[in-house]
Amino acid sequence: AWLNGIGGYGGKSNFLADRDVPRPGLYAALPAELKAPWIMTRAEARVIDVPARDVAEFQAFLTQHAGPEKRFLEPKVAYSSPVHFAHRSRSAIFRSLINYVGRNGRYVEERSNCQTFAADLFRLLSGNTTAEPFSAVCRPLYRDRVKDFLYLPGGTQWADLDSRDDGDRGGAAPGTLMA
Repeated sequence: AWLNGIGGYGGKSNFLADRDVPRPGLYAALPAELKAPWIMTRAEARVIDVPARDVAEFQAFLTQHAGPEKRFLEPKVAYSSPVHFAHRSRSAIFRSLINYVGRNGRYVEERSNCQTFAADLFRLLSGNTTAEPFSAVCRPLYRDRVKDFLYLPGGTQWADLDSRDDGDRGGAAPGTLMA
């Protein structure tokens, strides 16, 4: 997604119920530093906790907001899977997202965009190595970058992180290299 996109769009997200009110709750919650014009050549990862407990509830949300004058033209759920990623705590997932964006900070519409990010994230969390971007336009230039979720931008690995985590290292001491 474009850097500063949520701030640039006034806190409006297609995945939040209050998107169409003048001042969405997300915008009110954003610090001033995030309220800036978007930058179309830089990327950011956004996490929105959609209140859906399963694929059926998520599909119902999409359908509710589907149509020519609504949020989604013809929504489809391309893939669904249980999470198989071992490091699936909230902090581990956020750490992975920060790693990915830190290693892939450019937004390039043809090959580094929201669809390629979604495919990479789905591959990481599900273990499905065949998932691809939804649009046929994005598929020819798509290159799997799942490994970028696993390493900090400077090349540091998971075990080199400080000890302020929630146990994702299985008890390894800070600085321990795990193989």
